Formats: sequence, structure tokens, C-alpha cells
Amino acid sequence: MVVNKDSWMRTFTGLQFDFLNIKACQIHILDIAHSLANLCRFTGHIKEFYSVAEHSLIVSHLVPEEFALAGLLHDASEAYLADINKPAKSLLPQYYELEKKVQAAIAKRYDFKHGADEVQYADNTALIAEAKHLLEEKDFSGWGEIEYDETFVYKSIPLTPRQAEQKFTLRFLKLSGRKLLD
Repeated sequence: MVVNKDSWMRTFTGLQFDFLNIKACQIHILDIAHSLANLCRFTGHIKEFYSVAEHSLIVSHLVPEEFALAGLLHDASEAYLADINKPAKSLLPQYYELEKKVQAAIAKRYDFKHGADEVQYADNTALIAEAKHLLEEKDFSGWGEIEYDETFVYKSIPLTPRQAEQKFTLRFLKLSGRKLLD
């Protein structure tokens, strides 16, 4: 595959992901699972490693079943772009545009609707519960208006990257009905 000289990256599975010319064949669930399992939430500023993949698993279980795949893959673009915290993202408008483009390509590849309110609500619910547990955050006054389920409590012991990758991949296979080679 011919790619643009300065706009591509090599993925875990050896694919060339071209940010200027994204194609379905450049997106693979094994790349997404592996990368998200190795990305730490909260830009790494937590007591112990906790991956974006594990967060995504939680979100996928918090939403109604018809949104479970969207919940699992709601942060999938971070496999190609990394997890940038919201305050920094707000200063990078071009990043937001690229994130939307990558996420749209992933949603098309795996046939789910991106941006559902149910997924956003579950994402916020997980965010606040994780912040309380992993950051020991008590004051959310500076976090802006966030709607979430106050009754949800994060109780898990964080998974290793390998465990998170395996659980993420298995959940994807179950929800999508696909095979790894699809």
C-alpha cells in the first residue's frame, strides 16, 4: 500500500495507518485492543496503571445492550492518536477534527453508531467513579457540567495490560459476531 510519506504510523499488527487517507483495511481490532490496553487513563496520573481498554469494557457494560459495541469502541480512536486529557484537547482544535475522522472510520469499519447519548452518559459515569477511586478525587466542581449515574461505584482491581487486551478482544468478538480475521 502506498502511503503519504509523513502522515502514517505502523500499528502493532504491522499495518500502515495513514491519517490523510484512512481505509478500512488499515483498522484492525487487534491493534485497537493492544494499544488501548497499553494506554493509561488520566494521562498516567493515578495510583496504579489502569488502561483505556478496561475503561472501555466498563462503559460497554453500563449501556443498554444495543449500544454495547459502541460503548466498547467509544475511545477506539485513541489507539491511533493516544489518550490526551480534555483540558489539553480543548487547546488543540485540529486534534478534535482528526479524532472525529478516525473515530468515524472505526465506526464505519465495525458498523456501530458513534456518539450516542447513552454511551456519553456511561462514559461520564465511569469517568467520575474511576476518578473517585483511582485519583481519590472528592471535589468535582472544576470538572464542568457532567451528567452521570451517582450510584455507580468502581470497585475493580485494575487489570494488567495483557488481561485488559484479552478481555477487550473477547468482548468485541461477542458483541460484533465477527472473527479476528474479519
